[in-house]
Amino acid sequence: MRSFFAKLRRHRTAFAGMILIAMFVLTALAAPLCVPHDPIKQYKQFTKLPPKLGLYPAPTAANGEPLIDPVTGKPIMPARFLLGTDWHGRDILSRIVYGSQVSLLVGVVATLISLLIGIIIGSLAGYYGGWVDNVFM
Repeated sequence: MRSFFAKLRRHRTAFAGMILIAMFVLTALAAPLCVPHDPIKQYKQFTKLPPKLGLYPAPTAANGEPLIDPVTGKPIMPARFLLGTDWHGRDILSRIVYGSQVSLLVGVVATLISLLIGIIIGSLAGYYGGWVDNVFM
C-alpha cells in the first residue's frame, strides 16, 4: 500500500485527481455540516439571486422599513447565498451538495451491480471452460 501512494505522488495529475475525488466524497458525506442553508427551505424574499460572495441586504418594504417574518415575527436578516438562489428561493449550493449524495450512491450501486455480474460470469466461464467460456468471451 505504501508503494501505491509513493507512485501516486510522483504522478501529479493522478494525485490531484485523487485529492479532488476525496474532497467531493467527504463533502457529500458531511453535507449537513458543510451547507449554509437547508436545501429544501424556501426563502421567498430572496428568489433568483445571482452568485455573490458577500451578504445580500435584508429585503425592505416599499417605504424602506424591514420586512417582518410572519412565522417568527422578527425582521428578516441579511442572507449569504454563495451560488445564489433558484426561482423558489432555495439555496443552490446546498442543493448541489445534497444532490452529490445521490450521485455518489448511484455510482457505488452501479459499480457493485456490475462487479457482481462480472464475478458471476467470470466464475462460470472459469469453472466450466470450453464452449461456456467462448460464449461469455
